[in-house]
Amino acid sequence: MTEDIRNTPLTDWHAAKGAQMAPFAGWSMPIRYGNISEEHACVREKVGLFDVSHMGEIRLVGAGATDAANKLFTNDVRRGLPSEEGALHRALYGAVCKPDGGILDDVIAYAQSPEDVLFCVNASNVEKIDAWFRAQCGTNVDIINESRATAQIAVQGPNALALIRRVLEGIPEKTPPMRFMPAQFQGTEVTFATTGYTGERGGEIFVPIDSALALWKELLAQGEDLGVAPIGLGARDTLRLQKGFCLYGNDIDESTTPIEAGLSWTVRFDKGDFNGRSVLFEQKENGCARHLVPILMEDRGIPRHDYAVRTESGEGTVTSGTMLPGTRAAIAMAYVPVDVCEGSKVEVEIHRSWRKATVTKLPFS
Repeated sequence: MTEDIRNTPLTDWHAAKGAQMAPFAGWSMPIRYGNISEEHACVREKVGLFDVSHMGEIRLVGAGATDAANKLFTNDVRRGLPSEEGALHRALYGAVCKPDGGILDDVIAYAQSPEDVLFCVNASNVEKIDAWFRAQCGTNVDIINESRATAQIAVQGPNALALIRRVLEGIPEKTPPMRFMPAQFQGTEVTFATTGYTGERGGEIFVPIDSALALWKELLAQGEDLGVAPIGLGARDTLRLQKGFCLYGNDIDESTTPIEAGLSWTVRFDKGDFNGRSVLFEQKENGCARHLVPILMEDRGIPRHDYAVRTESGEGTVTSGTMLPGTRAAIAMAYVPVDVCEGSKVEVEIHRSWRKATVTKLPFS
């Protein structure tokens, strides 16, 4: 049976502008508008807009929202609540894990109050996480899936905050990363968060579906002198990989844990019990058999997902790889035995030939 492909509020705009469209996580999404290297450079040097309306938004509401969220989530959502009046709320990155520590999804939690916690989840996992939350939460928590009513636009790059302040009302001149706040766009209430998937300054705007196209067009109009351009998923992938950010389904999944993936900083063992805690604590204290590392190719060839890796300590596997735009550097992330560390020499099998590479550090330059 053919899978139904959904459109975002901006799909027709992308197609009209000549974007290369392709299915992604059940959505018709722009892969690129022109040259991926140029789009990558635009975000690093100026400002780019991403349509990320395919992402999911699931809210926990009720007297038990904070406790329920903390059972589901590796980070501590209480850290997102401001400690003093007038302070900004914090957005928290972490994982939703199974009892065995496997990652069901990597998410960002936005605690509006102790009774209201929003999770932004990956598009491919919306139905899975919605069902998981409903199975795990008690009767004193309502699960509200807002995904079909909410669009999301990411504004990323050195000029991003200047652009955002031109278009949204209520944005402070200086806003630290990983914060969120209410704002206004032409009389419509939106949520602005200084989050993103590129490693650049800027943020993401949660906007009602009906206002998404108007917001997108206004950002483009107001950002002409700032060098704004629409950016596709191709450059989004090279940008995130350059910074070493994990992609669900490639670098992390239900067979990997946050400790193996280098995400131990998102796990708050001191907050009490949560799904996967005992397994993750054991790995944290006694180590894992493998871990995720960045690899820089020395020989020619581009490593890709599932390519084999050979080390002195055993075999590994590439999870993500690309040619870094603007350079001649081929880069990758790979799971390798845990004693393979920065500076270690490894080999990647590319087109039936073993090519030399080195474990390096993040971010890739």
